[in-house]
Amino acid sequence: MTKYFPSARSTALGIFIWGVLLVVFLLSFNAALENPKTTDILILLAVWLSAGIFMSSVWFGTGYYVSNGQLIAKIGPFVHSKIAIDKITEISKTNSWISAPANSLDRLAIKSNENLLVMVSPKDKWGFVELLKSINPNIKIAI
Repeated sequence: MTKYFPSARSTALGIFIWGVLLVVFLLSFNAALENPKTTDILILLAVWLSAGIFMSSVWFGTGYYVSNGQLIAKIGPFVHSKIAIDKITEISKTNSWISAPANSLDRLAIKSNENLLVMVSPKDKWGFVELLKSINPNIKIAI
C-alpha cells in the first residue's frame, strides 16, 4: 500500500519564489522589448514558459510517499531521497532554511541511524508522523 502526503505550501515562501520569478521575467522581457528581435522574444518566451512549467511541477508536485517500508521524498518529478522507515530514529520540528523537499518553512526534520537528515513539510503532519510511527514504533518524536 502506498500513502501520499502532499507538501504544505506557505504563502510567504510562495510569494518569495513566484515573486522572484516574476520580477526576473519582467526585467528580461523589458530588456528584450528595448531591442526587439522576434527570435529573441520567442526564445525568451519559450525559456520562461519552460521555467514556469517546471516551477509549477515543483510547487504543486512536491510530496512524500510511504510505500513498502520506505519514505520517498519527491520534488516535482524528481526523487530527492529515500529512507528506510525502520532506520528512522527521530522526527523533530524545525524551521530551517536549508534546501529541502518542502514548500513550507514549517518543517519536520527526519533523522536516520545512517546519518541521513531530510526535512519535509507534509500538509497533514500528524497523519504523516502517526503512519511512520505505526511502521516503526521506535521513532523518537520531538514535535
